Amino acid sequence: MDTLLKVGPMTDDNVMDFIETNIPDFRSYVAKEKESIYERAKQYLKLKQFSAKTFEEYGLRGTPSVILIDKKGVLRQTFFGSNNSLEGTIKELLIE
Repeated sequence: MDTLLKVGPMTDDNVMDFIETNIPDFRSYVAKEKESIYERAKQYLKLKQFSAKTFEEYGLRGTPSVILIDKKGVLRQTFFGSNNSLEGTIKELLIE
């Protein structure tokens, strides 16, 4: 079970952080598209009252999600959805 965190006050920096996390090439968009994306993100964040701690910490996008942490406790990979290479990835980590 995940912990729900109350979302703090929304700022322009929060909106831009959210956009840049979810749309890596945002700065390459034309001004009109940027404005539209910014307004939609702002409205989304305005309505969002809680956030799942694990999702925020590991940058997860939905369920099912997989978090792979190596023997040293280092986050090695995250997967969203079904993944056919999961078994091979785990075997590689176990060999290390």
